[in-house]
Amino acid sequence: MIETTDNVFKITLPNINFHAEEQKAPNTSKTRGFTSVTKKEERINTVLKLCHSKGFIVRSDVEMALGVSQSTAILLLRELTDDGVLIKKGKTKNLRYYENK
Repeated sequence: MIETTDNVFKITLPNINFHAEEQKAPNTSKTRGFTSVTKKEERINTVLKLCHSKGFIVRSDVEMALGVSQSTAILLLRELTDDGVLIKKGKTKNLRYYENK
C-alpha cells in the first residue's frame, strides 16, 4: 500500500512472517513464565536461608548470594518486605532486613 501527501510518501509492505510469529509466541511465553516463577522462588528461598543463618541481611548480601544487580536485589527485598516475610529496620547505610517471626 502506498500513501502520499505533498512532501511525504509512505509504503506499507505486508508482513509475510506474521503467521509464523503468531504460532511461536504462545509456546515460548509459557516456557518463559514457568522458568521465571521457578527462578524467583529459588531466589526467595536463598534469601530466606541467608537471613535465617545470619540473623539479618543487607542488600549487598543479596547481591553477592544471588549474583544479581543492585536494582534486582532492592526489588526482591521490597517484595519480601511488602509481603510481610521480612522486616526492614534502619535507614540508608544501616538498613537491615530481619526475618518476620
